Amino acid sequence: MSNRISIITSVFNRANHLKRLYKSLCDQEFKDFEWIIGNDGSSDNIEEVMRHIIEDASFKIKFISGSIRCCKSKIDNKMIHEATGDFIIFCDSDDWLVKNTLSRMLNKFENNYDRNLAGAIGLAADNLNHNKSKFPDSLIKDKYKLEEIFFAHRFQDDCAFMIKTELLKNSKFQEIDMYIPEGSLWIYFSSYNFALCKEVMLKKEYNSDHRISFSRRFEYSRGKAISMKLLYSFLFSPFSSSFRKIRYIFSYLRFSIHGDLDLNMKISGWSLRTKILILSLLPLARVLCLVDLMLKRV
Repeated sequence: MSNRISIITSVFNRANHLKRLYKSLCDQEFKDFEWIIGNDGSSDNIEEVMRHIIEDASFKIKFISGSIRCCKSKIDNKMIHEATGDFIIFCDSDDWLVKNTLSRMLNKFENNYDRNLAGAIGLAADNLNHNKSKFPDSLIKDKYKLEEIFFAHRFQDDCAFMIKTELLKNSKFQEIDMYIPEGSLWIYFSSYNFALCKEVMLKKEYNSDHRISFSRRFEYSRGKAISMKLLYSFLFSPFSSSFRKIRYIFSYLRFSIHGDLDLNMKISGWSLRTKILILSLLPLARVLCLVDLMLKRV
């Protein structure tokens, strides 16, 4: 039996956060959903925690558990494959939904429906209110193409993301590192419309264990580099400044070097002009990577 929404959660050694997320799902008035949890080889007590949650739950739960860590991308792909809902919402293990998130995002989709509408995007905030996402003031309509939201209007904050399951099943995350940013997948849906939920739908834990956003380190560099390469053509229009392009390529090179991409991998897939830029910036990027190592940023 299918559900209206599938909520998918990958987890690695964060069993202590799952009860809070579970409670937020129990508190949703909208009940036509399933929760899929993908355990990426955790060494904590996640099996015990999930056994108690499943015994208590009044909604469907699928627990996919691996004894050996593979990678978040592979776990995400597996959960997407297992999803039966019409829509998927990504919710990390240290995230939780605010009250009525599911009904509000679904209503926003239905009230703005058109053939090209692929889902809905809501705002996010952390538990300490240090960071709260906000759509740019220029986004005044109720729906936009994804490329307009992320690239033309440069919305870069954390968000709640609901998307049609059929679209995700026809795509997948590249399984090239322990982690690859979700933005590497969103580019395939850039021409689709998304409804905007201009309220906080998702809460996030600030500075939790293994949280990439606050580690201040070059973690999972290979995945980040590949993601930046995929995103490049969408981020820059002919009107973007040369300085911004150079800074972006420079960041790409640092992740590429820390991720041990060989020279062919570094330059493949780029235009000839960008390849020349990459080769010219490479010596300086190597120097800064040595500085990163000295300062233990890697």
